[in-house]
Formats: sequence, C-alpha cells, structure tokens
Amino acid sequence: MTDTPAAPGGQSQPAGGQQPGGAATTGGMPIEQIDRAQQQRPPENPNAVGHSPALEQRRAAAARAAGQQPPGAEQPRDQQQQQQTPADEVTIGDVKISPDEFKKVMQFKGEQDARNLTLPTTPEGYELKVPADFKPPGDVKFEFNKDDPTLARARQLALNRKLDQATFSDFLGCYAAERIADATKINTARTAEIAKLGSAAPQRIDAVKTWAHGTLGSELGGALEQMLVTSKHVEAFEKIIDKFSRQGGTPYSQGHREGEPPKGTIPGYANMSFEQKRAAQMAQNPQAPRTSRER
Repeated sequence: MTDTPAAPGGQSQPAGGQQPGGAATTGGMPIEQIDRAQQQRPPENPNAVGHSPALEQRRAAAARAAGQQPPGAEQPRDQQQQQQTPADEVTIGDVKISPDEFKKVMQFKGEQDARNLTLPTTPEGYELKVPADFKPPGDVKFEFNKDDPTLARARQLALNRKLDQATFSDFLGCYAAERIADATKINTARTAEIAKLGSAAPQRIDAVKTWAHGTLGSELGGALEQMLVTSKHVEAFEKIIDKFSRQGGTPYSQGHREGEPPKGTIPGYANMSFEQKRAAQMAQNPQAPRTSRER
C-alpha cells in the first residue's frame, strides 16, 4: 500500500490527484480557489510590464486575423473623421451641419437671390406711392413733391439698404400721415385766427393782399401774403396801409421819379370788390360814418 502526499491543510489526498467527491485540482489547489485568487488579484500596472517587440507583433497579427485594429496602431485620418462625425452630418471645410439645416440654408440663399433680382437698380426706380390700404387722416388727398430733398435722400437710402418697393411704400405712408397731420394743425390754427377778425375777416384779408400786390408787385406781394398767418398780422398790415395812404400812397424813388397820385387815392381800388373797397375806405378814413349793416 502506497502513501499519498498530504494535501494543504494536513489532509491526505488519494492517489490519482483527485479529492474526495470528484473535485478537480491544479497543483494541489482546487479550481474554485484559483478563480477566486485571480479575481482578487490587483490590476496589472502597465508601467511595470516590460516592452517585448515580439509579443506586440504576435498580438498585432492576432488582432488583424480577427479583423480588429491592432493595439496602439493609429487609424487613418478619414476613418477617424468618419468615427467622430455622425452619419447624418455634412462637413464643409471646418463647418459641420445636418442635411436638413443645409437644405434650409440653400433655400434661404435662393430666396434672397430671387428677391435681389426684383429690387430697383437706381434711386429713381422707387415709386413715390403709399400702400394700397393707406387711409389719410380726415380723407385728405396727399401728393408727394418730387423735388423734396427729403424724398431724394429716402430713395437713396432705400437703394443702399436693398429695400423692396412694398417696404419703401410703408415708410412713405408714415411720411404722408405726418405731413397731413401737420397741415391739419396749421389749418385749424389759421381758422381760429381768422375767426378773431370777425365776420368780415375774408374781406379784410383780401384787401391786404390786393394792396400788397398792387403796391409791391406780384413777387413781393406774394411773399407778404405768406405772412398773413394770425389776426395780429392782418391788423398790423391794415395800420401800415392806413399810414401809407395818409402820406400820399406812392413812395419816392430817385430811380424812377414816380409821381404822387391825388391825395386820398387807394392803390388797386379799381380791381377791388365792394367789400374790399369799403374796407380800404374805412382804413383810410376811420371817422367816416358807417351804415346800419356795417354796425
């Protein structure tokens, strides 16, 4: 009878290298114990592993045979870019964009190109017209002055900013509304001033205008006519006419030697209406008796 070597722990081991119960052993240690030891072993330090070119070559050959990238080998740049760039992105230079976004960009560019082809090429190409739905305040008819320097600058600005006709017309609508509002305010104030002159206000204003044109001529008379804005303006010119008439009515000029008309003559009297004549006579002679209607 042959003795068997003792197993670890002081237990005897039967011949044939088998433990009781049929458990497999390796070098006298059960396989389950070896597996636990390997699992509990600390991770291998890569800095402590030596460099073996032959081992690395064998590993690389085995990886290539399995269709894998060898460890430590650098991938080609195009393969790296494919791995980093999602399949649904388009790369243009350094820009990465999805196909849907790229289509939107191209669509926007096409719309802008088509729009630019319809824009005026000169400042005069922009029409001076308001939008079709423009409603002026008070239904006042408004017309643009083509010689207005403000409109010339607006046309040039529209060309520089590449505005279309519809946008330019919208701005013209705002411009026209502002002008109409200003004119309305002036007319309202003028009406209030005329009312201060009484019921004979139109006749009194016409008398001043007639005297201005008859005495100063059409050009200077027209300039003076623009000054008749308030009731005080009209009253001031009526006093000037009165003093001028008391002094003879015709100014002295060394250039023309104009003769002095008979005293009491009213300039432009023949072209006046009855009311204008009467207003001029009263301005010349405030002491003249008035009729019951004038009172």
